[in-house]
Amino acid sequence: MQQQMQRHRALDDQMQPGVAANADSVSKLMDGMRSGRAEMLKIEQDEDREMSGYLTAVQRARYQQMRARLMQRAAEMRMERREGRGMGRGEGMGRGGRAPRRRPI
Repeated sequence: MQQQMQRHRALDDQMQPGVAANADSVSKLMDGMRSGRAEMLKIEQDEDREMSGYLTAVQRARYQQMRARLMQRAAEMRMERREGRGMGRGEGMGRGGRAPRRRPI
């Protein structure tokens, strides 16, 4: 997953407007992204096959939906952080970018 994100960022860097992209680099990055997607699909298929031993089809479908929503939300949060819209200090966050601890009652 992390390699895919690195490839995506590298491709974004290559495809900046006004800058000539290196065709060889772009081709290698696209091939890597394609093989990464195929690898992720294989992992997902293997996981689904394994889960079929202890989850019903409905439960597996529900799990896949929840996982897709989680992945989408994580992608949105990464994008917001890159764009500087994430919560920073002074907006509910404490030192080190973490939420302040609450004392037990």
